[in-house]
Amino acid sequence: MLFNVFSDAEKFSDLLKVMLTGILPTVRIFGFTILLSIPLGILLAAGRVSKVKILRMPISVYIYLIRSTPLMLQLLFSYFLLSRLEWSPVLRFLFGDKRGSFPIRCIISMFSLNYAAYFAEIFRGGIQSVPQGQREAAKVLGYSRLQSFFRVQLPQIFKNVMPSLTNEFVTLVKDTSIAKVIAVSLDNRTILHVAEKQVSGMVSLDPYIMALVFFLIFNGVVEQTCKWIERRMNYYR
Repeated sequence: MLFNVFSDAEKFSDLLKVMLTGILPTVRIFGFTILLSIPLGILLAAGRVSKVKILRMPISVYIYLIRSTPLMLQLLFSYFLLSRLEWSPVLRFLFGDKRGSFPIRCIISMFSLNYAAYFAEIFRGGIQSVPQGQREAAKVLGYSRLQSFFRVQLPQIFKNVMPSLTNEFVTLVKDTSIAKVIAVSLDNRTILHVAEKQVSGMVSLDPYIMALVFFLIFNGVVEQTCKWIERRMNYYR
């Protein structure tokens, strides 16, 4: 039978325990990607709108390359390239042990670099949407350029770009499933990777249903959180 676990409480409980092992790696990839890619995206956006051409051009090329190639290809390329390198102290510091934390750190690093490029374009639009008068007013009040950016412009930028960021967050939740291509050890298998293993062993589609429910709940939480943040930022109108 394609659906035979939900009718058996014991089998369902056992399957649920196995499926739960894929939740933490999935959430970890999502959380660390957000924490790393948003600050990097802001820095890239600032460089993207800079008048210094030697700074602007490399960033533009980087964003073009990242946005023009599939995330899965970037993930596979970086994983196999790094795994062939001699493990130096720097690589060990960044990625941990080659047979231990390396896969999950490689996944998080490439996801962060990928999404930073998308966030950079979103924040670039947000920066350009802030009227020039806001910067001039901050300058009159004695704010430095850095103070003006963080105290005056950045809150308005986030307010303007939150709908676009929400779309990217939802996409990121779904993209975590791509990590299964290199998530080979037991402690970094994502929810979809675990579901695939269970489906092949049980000849049942129930694990896919449970994975589907997880993604629906996860994305629901992400969307509602973003909407709450949007409501909190309404005073910037």
